[in-house]
Amino acid sequence: MKSILFVVHNLSYTGAPLIGIAIAKLLRQQGFSLKLVSIGPGPYLETAQADFPDISIVDCQSKADTERFLRLFMAFQPDLVYINSIAALPIARFLPPGVNTVLHLHEMKSDLKHWRHFVQPEWLDRLARVIAVSEQAKADIHHVLSVPLSKVVVIRNPIDVQRIQASAKAAYEPPRNCLGSPIDPTGLIVSACGTASKRKGTDIFYQLARQNPAVQFLWIGEWENTHNPVLEAAKNESLANFFTSGLRTNPFPLLNISDIFLLTSREDPDPLVVHESISLGKLVIAFSETGGSRYVVSKFGVLLEGAVQAERLHRILKQCIHSNAKLGPGPNLVARYYDYEQLSDNLIQEVAQIA
Repeated sequence: MKSILFVVHNLSYTGAPLIGIAIAKLLRQQGFSLKLVSIGPGPYLETAQADFPDISIVDCQSKADTERFLRLFMAFQPDLVYINSIAALPIARFLPPGVNTVLHLHEMKSDLKHWRHFVQPEWLDRLARVIAVSEQAKADIHHVLSVPLSKVVVIRNPIDVQRIQASAKAAYEPPRNCLGSPIDPTGLIVSACGTASKRKGTDIFYQLARQNPAVQFLWIGEWENTHNPVLEAAKNESLANFFTSGLRTNPFPLLNISDIFLLTSREDPDPLVVHESISLGKLVIAFSETGGSRYVVSKFGVLLEGAVQAERLHRILKQCIHSNAKLGPGPNLVARYYDYEQLSDNLIQEVAQIA
């Protein structure tokens, strides 16, 4: 039985860690002996422990923690170290020479430009393979970090459509506006998702809510954080049509009551929520320069060329609302595109060749 040391950078309710842990579960189901390590803690820890009760949190910032990781590594003796996200790559500095290593790349140009100041060339040299979530991510790691294209393979994230659709039927606590009123699920709802920030385009989404007072706008995800560019403005205004959910362990019921999903991010490699919204049959609107989502949105949604612009998004949103163009792709098309078994097999075969 081949063994894998699987490393995530934290245990937050965000795309890369959630995808990483799902992949870890998939690999374990295929018979790999797997040890899960997280460099940082997070609110997903308790949920992760249900599947990986022996999960280790090792930040390697202290000598004692580094020694603990090295003892763990030597005791487990993995055939492969699977590093999920460029943010987890610094763990490579503690790996002995000759260890097979895979990087699962979720990030794009701006994140890679940030990390190139910290990533050492020898960490990249030891990578046997980079699994990129999109063609754009593949191109970016080549141009920014000079990783040879021959090392990079593109495998879309496996999306379990049936699980998403089943989870979307669960009961939920309705999000509320600044007045404490709950959202009306029978009315028109436009949603966006993520931790509120400028990168996620929270300011653009909030501006759209101002411009369309007759439409309910729902931000799904963490709102009260220091990186939210409109937090103070929202506190000083009384937008009755603007709703926030806070962090949810199951966001799918809220995506399910939405009619339109907007990807307002200025940059996002290939956010999971776009695929999840499409899986639920929602109309998704995005810009081509945001990132890898352009490939799937061009098939199933409304793709606008260029960078994110609030006014263009406002115009196209009004057109969609007035034309009642709220229906997303049919379930048969989605099922064929998100062939969970095939994408999972592709990933498993790639890992098996290296381990």
